Amino acid sequence: MKDRQLVDLLIFGAGGHAKVVSDCARKKYPRQIMISGDKTTSQWRDFPVFPQSTKSLAEWYALCPYAFVAIGDPVLRKQITSALEAAGFILVSVTHSSAVISPSAQISAGSIICPNAVINADVQVGKGCIINTGAIIEHDCKIGAFSHVSPGAVLGGGVTLGEHCRICLGANISDHIKVGSHTIIGAGAVVLSSIPEGVLAAGIPAEIL
Repeated sequence: MKDRQLVDLLIFGAGGHAKVVSDCARKKYPRQIMISGDKTTSQWRDFPVFPQSTKSLAEWYALCPYAFVAIGDPVLRKQITSALEAAGFILVSVTHSSAVISPSAQISAGSIICPNAVINADVQVGKGCIINTGAIIEHDCKIGAFSHVSPGAVLGGGVTLGEHCRICLGANISDHIKVGSHTIIGAGAVVLSSIPEGVLAAGIPAEIL
């Protein structure tokens, strides 16, 4: 592991989400290392898993400057992202080959677009976002940093999500709706009017709980 050329990508995380990231990134970054928060050295498929504590960030950077933060929790994801940026890492975006992404869409560093997701014209995806399996983001949507659009969720045209939002499994948000930062939209919800920040909304139509 002394030669930087032996490693294409460091994945900070080793849980279920990290496995999805690894699969999505494998074609572009075939030589990966997963870095976990525990103290156990292990392996997932043909990739080694090392505790982060075995090296300083400077030593990890010397091994490979390209990194992706594969942590589901948005607060922790942001903290680790900030630490890596301060250490000089190049945060990449990851896109599965089956995703459909408009040439006019903007995908920020540290975000993942999972299998069969659709990102349509002039969509803006902020830093550190998760656009999960089969999610549909229609034209002109703006997704705030470190937000998560879960599998099967659909955002109509012109939807705006604040930072740290979570749109849960199968939720639907109608056109031109605004969802405030740190808000959760429950699984299967249908959002027909704007939702303020810092709340949980669920149901059909969605109501603040």
